[in-house]
Amino acid sequence: MARARIARKKPTRSAATLASKSLSDPAQEAGLDAFLRKLRRRSNRPLAIFLGAGASKTFGYPITRDLMLKIFEGLIQGRILEKNASGPGAVSADPLVDPRAELLGFLTKLLPGERYSEAKVPMVTGVLSLLDFSLTTGQALLPGHTLDATRRVRQLLERALLEVIPDHEWFKSDEEKRFKQFRGWLTSLKTRRPRGGLAMITTNYDMTSDLAAMYVADVEGKYETWSLADLAGKVDFGFRWVRPDREKEEFFPRPEHPRIALYKLHGSTNWLRCPLCENLYINPHGPIAWIAGGKRDALDNQCHCSETLLEAQIVSPSFIREMREPNLVAVWKSTLDFLREADHWIIIGYSFPDEDVGIRALFTRAFGSKSRRPKITVVQLNDDARVNYESFFPDGSVQYLTGGLGVLLDRWQKKFKR
Repeated sequence: MARARIARKKPTRSAATLASKSLSDPAQEAGLDAFLRKLRRRSNRPLAIFLGAGASKTFGYPITRDLMLKIFEGLIQGRILEKNASGPGAVSADPLVDPRAELLGFLTKLLPGERYSEAKVPMVTGVLSLLDFSLTTGQALLPGHTLDATRRVRQLLERALLEVIPDHEWFKSDEEKRFKQFRGWLTSLKTRRPRGGLAMITTNYDMTSDLAAMYVADVEGKYETWSLADLAGKVDFGFRWVRPDREKEEFFPRPEHPRIALYKLHGSTNWLRCPLCENLYINPHGPIAWIAGGKRDALDNQCHCSETLLEAQIVSPSFIREMREPNLVAVWKSTLDFLREADHWIIIGYSFPDEDVGIRALFTRAFGSKSRRPKITVVQLNDDARVNYESFFPDGSVQYLTGGLGVLLDRWQKKFKR
């Protein structure tokens, strides 16, 4: 399989980097310092770091609210869903149909109100949920549009979502500085835990956590030259995976003694799955989910087992979610086991919303199955999500810190980096 690569061209991302906020509250500043100071202590127990969309925002990625606006912009400007390409939109019941026009036309009828401003654009979560409800109940949403048309639009929207995640672009200078801080902080945490005692757990599709894990685990190579065999021996993804190279079929089991674990609960832009044999391909060099549904004669998009077309492996941000794929089930089980063993959970950039029932159940099961409860530290940009945590976990079990990941990294570099 040809390897998609992270381009080192001049970036064109419009998403602004999250600016650092000053810590004006002395008590909050003291709390952050105390938290970082405690992390410098050695422990023989694992440490779990849970990353939400707010964490990736620090490195220039769009958060959930931004995604629908970027999809509309991409459709109007002709930057996504290229017609007749081997990537998203190539498969269509009617080869004459432009997938961009098809998706934009349906969305325009479905959402006749304001769509092109940050303040009024609907959430992609709500749009996907509406489509999923229609398909689940068998109720058409628009006159003249069959359920097959709705199913097709749903497929195109998911592919558009993958395309607007800018994994194919490199960081801007300020974002790269943040990323170097982030991986330096993670490395410092790893040195104070037993081997395999650090896990990044994330709901994000993007590859920020993948890059950080490879650096922290000291995987051989860099950028486009990562050693897949070395990666497989040092990073635990929670399941067996396959080399994304049709000329060299190779399966990598879970490592017995990993240096770090990376559990992506909702899938990833650099995964592809075979629906026949359930093989899952991982490409450490860049995103490959965009080639899902490509032309049948494109070998990049066929499984080693047969000529079966590969599919993107993500759990779409919909209120109606099903996670039956064996690989994702294995990731969730591995995450549950790790959370149960960890003595400290650090949750960054995740608001713990009511609709994320699966995540809430995961934390509830892990928390309730331990006689010795873990410390829980939440790092958020502001106080908006405080009630979600403090109403869910017992009094005194959650330390809630504001300022966001950027402030945390600045504080660590200024006072605790050695």
